Amino acid sequence: MDWIKTANFKSLVLLAGMDTTSRTDSQMQSPYYYYTPPSSPSLPSEISNNLDILPVYQPAPLPDYLQTEAAKAKEGEGDSVPFIPGGGLTRRMLSSIGPEWKIPTLAILHFVMEGDNRGDSGMQVALLNRLLQLQIQSIKEPESWKQGLFGSTHDGSLFG
Repeated sequence: MDWIKTANFKSLVLLAGMDTTSRTDSQMQSPYYYYTPPSSPSLPSEISNNLDILPVYQPAPLPDYLQTEAAKAKEGEGDSVPFIPGGGLTRRMLSSIGPEWKIPTLAILHFVMEGDNRGDSGMQVALLNRLLQLQIQSIKEPESWKQGLFGSTHDGSLFG
């Protein structure tokens, strides 16, 4: 996260997908949630004023068999970043933000399924346009998206 400091970011918005199969009944109200780490400085008003369109991320309680002893001991402290199912490095990045962090930080969390997520990325662009008053019309898809979920298609002659 040092490169973010070095680049003098004014604020940081992390976009992350979450495993939709880990969604609880109470999380069915919205595909999107937001989370701000406890040690993050206050978000700029142009961002915080628009967050009322999203619910705050409240994780489902983890079953005991998935919790480590260290996680159970920290549970009551109120300063740990919650579990983000399928969130990749998002939790680690948010957890690395300590009291010395001076960049307002926000995570936009989106419940998604594995597979072709091009539609989800378009929805994220629309959400970011609304939250951050941007005018992004479309995004350029990476070349890897053109190969499909399991790589490039095989030549039909391979199968006779």
